[in-house]
Amino acid sequence: MTTIPITKWRRIRRYHLDKYARALRKGEVDDGIIPLTNLINKIDPDIVTTSSCYGRILLLKIRDLGEKRIENIYMKWHHPIDIDVLWREIERYTGGETLWLLLQSTIIHIKCRTLDKAVKIRNLGIEAGYKYSKILSISQKGITVEISGTERLNMPVKSGDKLLIKPEMRETLKMIYLEMFNRIENRKKRFMEILKNKNL
Repeated sequence: MTTIPITKWRRIRRYHLDKYARALRKGEVDDGIIPLTNLINKIDPDIVTTSSCYGRILLLKIRDLGEKRIENIYMKWHHPIDIDVLWREIERYTGGETLWLLLQSTIIHIKCRTLDKAVKIRNLGIEAGYKYSKILSISQKGITVEISGTERLNMPVKSGDKLLIKPEMRETLKMIYLEMFNRIENRKKRFMEILKNKNL
């Protein structure tokens, strides 16, 4: 299905807008992404956001490679943090799983009423610098586009009591995630300008 009937779509969109409004009230939406998701949700009646992440620093407990469930999260931050905070959390971890450091860029899921609109929003995302943007799924509930940046870092940092990275890497890690969040913010602003100035 490449076009959702308008009456059905209005129900779908209202559901996601209500869900978004509740998440805003509860403080469950990353502060950094709110200007962009607000814009997306008001700019065109044929699109609506369903989930979003501004970007994040994660410490994840992983027993087996590929195991990245939410219950494995040890610590997370959706903004730059002091390197001493990150290092302290790494040092105090004593669990049985391997502790991994993950840096992840922006990801936004946008549901669209038509395939044409989905292709347009994906292309505008790529133009803004979200090079991993793609059409994620097509169903009777809409066409879902994933807007995604390219920044990624996955590395093991501790196994039990054994540090797997050297303390000398602290400043290098800090430089990496500060640059990542700088790119995230600049790309967000670029995407917002494109959305404001180009017709969907």
